[in-house]
Amino acid sequence: MDQLKKEALRKGLKTVRKVVTVVGAFAGLAYLVSLSDDDESSNDEVLFVGDDTSDGVEMKCAHCGNTDENSLFDEKEEIYCSKCHHRTLKSTGEDDLVECPFCHRMRDRKAMYCRWCNDSAWQPSTQEEFEETDRILKDMGF
Repeated sequence: MDQLKKEALRKGLKTVRKVVTVVGAFAGLAYLVSLSDDDESSNDEVLFVGDDTSDGVEMKCAHCGNTDENSLFDEKEEIYCSKCHHRTLKSTGEDDLVECPFCHRMRDRKAMYCRWCNDSAWQPSTQEEFEETDRILKDMGF
């Protein structure tokens, strides 16, 4: 009787193993299909600036014209170009720049420091500070 119970248990375990394997395979397949559906829908939702192509619109840096997707990074509202270190607003297709209150040159909105005067305080300069900074930057060719 023990042998019959063991044999029945083995057959039952084989059946359970087959069912679990098939269910797992289908679950994995369903997961992969859901990932590919998410990827396709997210590509449709992302707005890129640049020239129209057959796929829609491609990413393009407004500052340097870079279209290499390996050096362009999607930052939700902007595209960051690692070649020229500028950001392009997706909504307008233009550089994401603001005026530095210290040197009054255009700087990246998200940058910690102004690339021209190295200011990080975002405080306005006095007229004397501005004139001195402006003179130095102009002497340097900026």
